[in-house]
Amino acid sequence: MKHIVHLVVLLVALVGAWTACVRILPPTAHAGPQTQTDEQEIRAWLDRYCATVTAGDFAGYRHFWTDDVVWLPPHAPVRRGIEACMEHNRPYFEYYESVEKMVAEEIKIRDAFAYALVSYTYEGTPKPGQDVEPLQEDGKGIFLFQRRPDGTWVATHCVWNSNLPL
Repeated sequence: MKHIVHLVVLLVALVGAWTACVRILPPTAHAGPQTQTDEQEIRAWLDRYCATVTAGDFAGYRHFWTDDVVWLPPHAPVRRGIEACMEHNRPYFEYYESVEKMVAEEIKIRDAFAYALVSYTYEGTPKPGQDVEPLQEDGKGIFLFQRRPDGTWVATHCVWNSNLPL
């Protein structure tokens, strides 16, 4: 229960910070209300993300995140910066054949910022010769995005947790 309360407080703080940023930042060349194209681009980002994980493309995985990305993984300390986040996920790429699927439950875009609330499943089958247990996950998460100057989206923050009991 204590973890749930902390997660709720953290999510409220992240959404509050995001909202404050949106209010004080000047409009960009892409300013304006959410468009169908913006939403399609975020959905395509999520599809590419899952395809990259499923393909086991560790080098390609790096390109989904800003250099100063912040992750809030379940049952683990905060990870700050691309190197810490990549090291956190390295074992999943090295030891497992992975299949990740994600569904966007909600996407909101405002100027150069966006968030996507997702549900996901992950299956990790040990690669031949790896002495690790299979992994199965059913969870939910939120990605915070920033639009790059070239118009593409990149994730700045990610929070996720499991629907499965400990």
